[in-house]
Amino acid sequence: MGPTDSAKTYDLQDFQDRMVTPFNQRLATPLKPEVHAIYQAGNDVIILFEAEATID
Repeated sequence: MGPTDSAKTYDLQDFQDRMVTPFNQRLATPLKPEVHAIYQAGNDVIILFEAEATID
């Protein structure tokens, strides 16, 4: 996410509450992700994806 206020480590519930829910509320259609790769190192997981949706 780069050098922004939202760039930090989240637990799943915190990420859903602070990022996913507010983002999804701005969409007219559900986000449709296409996963390109999943990387894992220790407890860290990165999912590389593209997604599209219609914005309200």
